[in-house]
Amino acid sequence: MRSTTEKGRSTGTQREASTHLDDSSTFCAPPGVDQPVCETVAAAVERYLADLGDAEPSCIYDLVIREVEKPLLQTVLAHAGGNRSKASKYLGMNRNTLRKKLEQYQIDD
Repeated sequence: MRSTTEKGRSTGTQREASTHLDDSSTFCAPPGVDQPVCETVAAAVERYLADLGDAEPSCIYDLVIREVEKPLLQTVLAHAGGNRSKASKYLGMNRNTLRKKLEQYQIDD
């Protein structure tokens, strides 16, 4: 069943939304991978916090997003053969959002 806004525009289906949620749990523990991405990120953050010692951390969220987002965009764009439309679909984001992020990180296709 497709959800709609008050003006009758489609907002997608519940099935589509749940598929995206299911995909993220698979991404965290794909079969045959020694260390899932979620564990790699958790270990890196733990190492970062340990390396700070007594210093108080700040802006960890922004730091992690910057460190993860750029290689994510580069890798997915390469996988899509430089095709931004395909890459935006793979990433689940609007093409304009992808374009802005590519500019932000100075990524050329």
